Amino acid sequence: MKILGQNIFLKELSQDHFTDYLDMFSPRVQEILGVSSPFAELAYVEEQFHKQEAGDTLFFCIYEQNSKMLVGSIEIRSKAHRGQLCTWLHEDYWGTGYFQEAFRLVSQIYFKKYPHEDHFTARVDISNKRSYNALTKLGCKEVRISSGPREQQYELECLS
Repeated sequence: MKILGQNIFLKELSQDHFTDYLDMFSPRVQEILGVSSPFAELAYVEEQFHKQEAGDTLFFCIYEQNSKMLVGSIEIRSKAHRGQLCTWLHEDYWGTGYFQEAFRLVSQIYFKKYPHEDHFTARVDISNKRSYNALTKLGCKEVRISSGPREQQYELECLS
């Protein structure tokens, strides 16, 4: 499935994307997300690919319209996760509006697929002000601050 936006398009994760995904998953992004190695991320992506096939997650690669390059990913996982939203964008594309566009597209897909849901959750490390500000600008509401795997985290609800 390919979902067109104005400046980006989303493609459902497939095994064909794994190499491009890892090529753009920079050391800086790894550090921010707390990923120990590209191999750990590949194992995670393979697991999510199978969950997507089973209908347990929405996982899309974010592509830039002009260059057709993979520049990040966005997913909404099942409610079993403490934070359903998981996303990253290569640092060369921060500040472009690509995240906001991807968020709006995947939110529309999520709420169409799950019409009984009125929100999904996100968790953001306290030190990641950029992501926190982007999510609150998009209408996500802070619910509380709680412990995370590495530091305190904002817990947010992203409403339909």
